Amino acid sequence: MRTVEELQELAQKTNDPIYRLAALIRATLDKDLPVLIAVTGRMGRGKSTLAAELAYALLGDELSLDKHFVFTREQFHKRLRELEKYSVMVFDEGVGAHKRKSMEKQQVELVEMMNKIRVYRTVVIFNVPSFWSLDRGIRENIVFWIYIPRRGEALVIPRPENPLVDDPWDMFKNMTWKIIVDEIESTIKGGDIPDYNDIAERVVSSFAAMRLKYGPYPDPEFWAEYQKRSEKAKKEIDEIPKDYVPISLAASLTGLPRRAIVDMIAATRNAELKLAPEPKYRLPYLVVNNQVRVHLPTLQEIAAKLRAQDS
Repeated sequence: MRTVEELQELAQKTNDPIYRLAALIRATLDKDLPVLIAVTGRMGRGKSTLAAELAYALLGDELSLDKHFVFTREQFHKRLRELEKYSVMVFDEGVGAHKRKSMEKQQVELVEMMNKIRVYRTVVIFNVPSFWSLDRGIRENIVFWIYIPRRGEALVIPRPENPLVDDPWDMFKNMTWKIIVDEIESTIKGGDIPDYNDIAERVVSSFAAMRLKYGPYPDPEFWAEYQKRSEKAKKEIDEIPKDYVPISLAASLTGLPRRAIVDMIAATRNAELKLAPEPKYRLPYLVVNNQVRVHLPTLQEIAAKLRAQDS
């Protein structure tokens, strides 16, 4: 990874604010602090492009699609275990990084991730449509939020520091929301039709530390392969059969205890691996993006049989 001095020199030579931001990020790493970054904006506004340009600013020619970009939760956790010191990991559509499982498992993964990132001085960039869709445990550790109001332009908002609140971003959200609502009400009272996007952008701009301008990623071959891998990951998610649902939803729809469903999955798996005899109730399941899904129609049949036995 480039040093602070190298990045500052590049910022002066190119007058490119992306190198100024990269220098701030590297300086934060040198303070032994984890650096998590959220890049947000609607589809097609260039989140992936900006994340790739920022990763290139930090790493230069060391940047590798195989080492520094992930597209699924499985890839994310695998790469997390292979981190090198002073590295960058870009998680495209990273909202899947920490979907809620059991609180215990979630906290273990979160602590593991934060410790790894701090020790190895790694930058993790999450590309997500909405900042607030990130799990709170991730969101409260975001150091820079980069919001893209339109393709080619981005606002960089540093984390508000307030020792009196658990999640400084919640405070930021409440404060900006009040300002936005006041502006909308004032516009309506004045007889005009409010432009909600324009008002929100102006309010967020007032808190931004810098505004970035960025263009298309310069390496067409790199970008073509990036798009191919991203589309492959999205297609795998889209191809999840509709009758396979998460365990928590299955428990809610069938009335069966979550523990009972987990036990059925374990019994089914053990039978498949020849580690145990055939269970009384075999429950088909899938593991997609590190999340277990069960076949709902089968589980509904099992639930009906169990209810009949009890009556």
